[in-house]
Amino acid sequence: MANKKPDDPLTTPAVASFRDTRFTSRQIFTTGLRSLSVVAGRVEVPTLDAEAIACLERHPDFERVE
Repeated sequence: MANKKPDDPLTTPAVASFRDTRFTSRQIFTTGLRSLSVVAGRVEVPTLDAEAIACLERHPDFERVE
């Protein structure tokens, strides 16, 4: 069986996970006024959702987790 490369689309996660360092439950709004829900201190967004990822990466209370 051949090993898959790390950048292989089949091994790339379909979601980006972020940990909320301040709250376990809340709503975050993107610049496009979409709502992102924090549940149990985490929020997951599709890796193709550039707007949501940029919003969470800019926010000081969130850190990306693997």
